[in-house]
Amino acid sequence: MPDLYTEVKKAQEDALRNSMKVITRAWKEFGDLTGRYYSSVEPYRTEGAEVILLTMGALARPHL
Repeated sequence: MPDLYTEVKKAQEDALRNSMKVITRAWKEFGDLTGRYYSSVEPYRTEGAEVILLTMGALARPHL
């Protein structure tokens, strides 16, 4: 069973890494059609920053 798990996780990682090519192509096609272009990281209020902390998921939620 552990061999199967690691093989599946490796295949998942490979697919995720290879998906960026497809996603980038789709973003370009979308931009060509609509004039709105996107990238994998969009800066927000980073002007003049010396350090930028990049987070995702629960860490990225504002804690009120």
